[in-house]
Amino acid sequence: MLSVAAAPTSVVEFNESIEQMRIIESGGTLVSVPVDVALPSVNEPHEAMIVEDAIRHNAEQQDLLRRVLEG
Repeated sequence: MLSVAAAPTSVVEFNESIEQMRIIESGGTLVSVPVDVALPSVNEPHEAMIVEDAIRHNAEQQDLLRRVLEG
């Protein structure tokens, strides 16, 4: 993820505001998974608190976050 974050913004990513394009254009792979409950996403800085609150109240999301952070 650090190499993706350090990669320059591509033309498509910039024009379309789709940050996932940086992963694809850097040779990475995206995988989507079905979920039973839709969760909020962060598109603007003020939305981060909404997502943090959703994670605080969802044990499954807490477990997933812990596993991601532990590597």
